Amino acid sequence: MYWVNGKKDNFVSVDDRSIQFGDGVFTTIRIMKRKPLLIDDHLERLKVSSEQLFISGTNWEMVEKNIRDAASFNCDNFAVIKVILSRGRSERGYSISSLSENSPTLIVSLTKYSKDYKKKRINGIDITFSDIRISRNHKLSKIKHLNRLEQILIKRQSDLYKVDECIVLDTSGNLIGCCSSNIFFRIKNKVYTPDLFYAGIEGIMRKKIIDILYETEYQILYTGNFLRDLFFIDEIIVSNSLMPIFSVNRILLHNKRRVIWKSSSRKLFNFLLPLIL
Repeated sequence: MYWVNGKKDNFVSVDDRSIQFGDGVFTTIRIMKRKPLLIDDHLERLKVSSEQLFISGTNWEMVEKNIRDAASFNCDNFAVIKVILSRGRSERGYSISSLSENSPTLIVSLTKYSKDYKKKRINGIDITFSDIRISRNHKLSKIKHLNRLEQILIKRQSDLYKVDECIVLDTSGNLIGCCSSNIFFRIKNKVYTPDLFYAGIEGIMRKKIIDILYETEYQILYTGNFLRDLFFIDEIIVSNSLMPIFSVNRILLHNKRRVIWKSSSRKLFNFLLPLIL
């Protein structure tokens, strides 16, 4: 089911900037029993991202109402809502100087929640490295904007290699995360995650995990160096709003004939899962 600017519809004008330029932001929300989980965090990220991209004129009360209204249509225990906020319609060209402040286009969709998530939470996943690097741009880092071509190419690789996720580096060789998830790795009581200053998405679940760990015996550290510590790592987890976390069993070479790394523990995963599920 789809809604465009609050009306049940699945058509967007061809001159909308989301189509012409990928000019907008989005977020994906897990729905549980018709309740949008962590909705305040999702709305805050949309607001901050919109400000960074100079997208103005959004009625945020209407955005929240549209999300809650869409969630009320769900008949299953779980579902997924995707919220796209486009800068709106414009004439040809990149310039935004002539756009009115009341032009953003709001697109909300309600879709089914994948049954694979539960299975992967139980069994864990295998991952590999992608040779596609993410561009570094501090002005766009952490923003979940609509330009996803890099992720599309990376996902093609994970499908080709028949693994669940790909580890992704930026163009300077720093760890960013995975194609559609953030990454954490644990060495004893130290938990490492990328700092995302130049590239990557600041995930809602990533933030929640960090907030939880700050109140525990675990020490959170930010790093871009992954390969140096690979053989000392006890455990790797990946996260996003839908998973919400998976434990990584193995890192494989592309041909699956060699295991580069194998998990020796699920201690952190088992601690976090009941707190965020």
